[in-house]
Amino acid sequence: VTINGTKMTAMIDTGAATSSVTLRAAKRAGLQLDAPGVTRAGVAYGVGERRAPKWRTNFASFEIGEETVRNAEIAVVDYESDVDVLLGNDFLRSHRVLFAMSQKKLYLSYLGGEPFGQRRTLEPWVVAEADAGNADAQMALANLYLQGKLVAKDAARGQA
Repeated sequence: VTINGTKMTAMIDTGAATSSVTLRAAKRAGLQLDAPGVTRAGVAYGVGERRAPKWRTNFASFEIGEETVRNAEIAVVDYESDVDVLLGNDFLRSHRVLFAMSQKKLYLSYLGGEPFGQRRTLEPWVVAEADAGNADAQMALANLYLQGKLVAKDAARGQA
């Protein structure tokens, strides 16, 4: 795969709800954590009790094979890995994947929809989780209010 013109390694991870890029790889692609549009998104959970800081940002371009996704919103996670990008279920929902083992090739066909589950509306479950006391959902919701993303900008609700 290529992100913002930077070649990266990738792996399909059917156990990952969302796709992600390691922080190290994202920085190679030009990401700066203090840049506008980069927001803290709580923590990512891995196998066992492993947790890692997570951010959301939009990359100008994400390329895989002949497909290019512009303004791709992908999570950035601060963890060490042998691969730069994990392609999770958000990506897989919009693609058909064929593993051609005899050819040692992987074929992807775009089926339609948002390849990275780009959030265009606030999901009701996020609000329900925040109201139920889920700290990660509360942080995500506060960030949305502070940025005015998916909801009307409201500094008071973002600080609450």
